[in-house]
Amino acid sequence: MYKIVACDDNPEVTTYLRSVIEENYYPEVNFIAFSSKFDLIDYTCETVKGNVDILMIDINLGEDNGIEAAELIKQRYPHIKVIFVTGYIIYAKDIFEAEPCFFLVKPIEETRLIQAVDKAIALIQEERQRCISVVTRGEIRNLQLSQIRFIENRNRTLIIREKNLDFEVHMKLNKFEEQLPENFFRCHQSYIVNLDHIRELTNDGALLYSGELVPVSRSKYADMKKAFLKYLGQKL
Repeated sequence: MYKIVACDDNPEVTTYLRSVIEENYYPEVNFIAFSSKFDLIDYTCETVKGNVDILMIDINLGEDNGIEAAELIKQRYPHIKVIFVTGYIIYAKDIFEAEPCFFLVKPIEETRLIQAVDKAIALIQEERQRCISVVTRGEIRNLQLSQIRFIENRNRTLIIREKNLDFEVHMKLNKFEEQLPENFFRCHQSYIVNLDHIRELTNDGALLYSGELVPVSRSKYADMKKAFLKYLGQKL
């Protein structure tokens, strides 16, 4: 199941998006439409707390800026795939801070819309395959690596900070670290952080898009800075 939220101040557009998407993807897709960026942000960030897979948003929402809304949402929930929609191609140069996966120009062709959704779903499926399995409370749990903000070792128990959930695993941090890809960095004796979720590296630690501050030990700071700069360079 995939959750798509769309935002356009023209109800004819969202009605068209809904009809095409439901015709081609039902029942695998849940489609929700908004006409206001404030309602969109409130739903995505507060009501469902990032439990959204794809965002389809008009760049020009009347007096509001759809690009700014998409950037705000992506900062808090980097996993969400953004598809921009616009009738004003001149604005295309401003969209890349929100890391869109597709760009649709009005009037929207059905084939292009399907291509956009297919691409977003393919990216999501690829990320979902990047999982590791852990045993917690006698149950096996699959963790999407992209959703883990950081891992904290506390009293011989690992606390996995995943998306909007925190849960405990009885496992050694060293053992868990062996299963992680290179975008995870051991920044402290008791912490591993996901570089994908870092907004800024400061003297106080790694500041995440979520607003959390992950400690970086003095002995690890130079290596952490080098790893973060390398990571940023790979994204450019």
